[in-house]
Amino acid sequence: MNDIRRKELENIRSRIESALSDLANAKDELEGVINEEQEAFDNMPEGLQQADRGQAMEEGLSTLDDASSTLDDLISSIEDILGQIDEVV
Repeated sequence: MNDIRRKELENIRSRIESALSDLANAKDELEGVINEEQEAFDNMPEGLQQADRGQAMEEGLSTLDDASSTLDDLISSIEDILGQIDEVV
């Protein structure tokens, strides 16, 4: 690989690292929202937890947990990509 393409790859790697950092920060923020929502749900009286609003909160939490898990998978994949680029550079 010549120096020009190597430089291009280093620039691409830098942009991917920046995106990874943004995704990691977004995941942390999402976890904060999930924790706050879970705490709000846990502090509801049991009767309200079983009502429509409580059930909707619980479903929302499940969906947000799935989103967080998907972000974990994405972050892991991006880390793999960075490792692959490092092998070449």
